[in-house]
Formats: sequence, structure tokens, C-alpha cells
Amino acid sequence: IAPGPTMTEATKQLVPEGILDLIVNMMMAIHKPLEPDDLTGTAVWLASDDAKMVTGQCILVDGGMIMLG
Repeated sequence: IAPGPTMTEATKQLVPEGILDLIVNMMMAIHKPLEPDDLTGTAVWLASDDAKMVTGQCILVDGGMIMLG
């Protein structure tokens, strides 16, 4: 799983709020940083039998950052 900017405690402490807002507004189609829970569904799916044939993939969960970045 390749996440976009995710609002973890470490992110909140290390990245100044204005810089994170700039990144989110300029580089993410959804204009909202990810929360850790936004990655849960992808992780659960990858661990399930529904994804048993998925191999060697990088799954982007980035709020559309790949589209604009």
C-alpha cells in the first residue's frame, strides 16, 4: 500500500500545518489528507481471499495525488 500524506501523530508533529495544507491543496485531487483509517479497507481487502490473486502490486491510496503530483 502506497499512501499519500497521512495524518498520523508523527506527521502532525513533524510537518508544519501550513506546509501540509499547501501540499494537500496543490497536489491532491480530493484536497483532504488521509487519516490512518482511510488505509484500513485496502489492507483488509489485501489480506482477504478476495485479493488472493493480487501479487506484486503497489496499491495507491493517495487521495488522487498521482493525478496532480
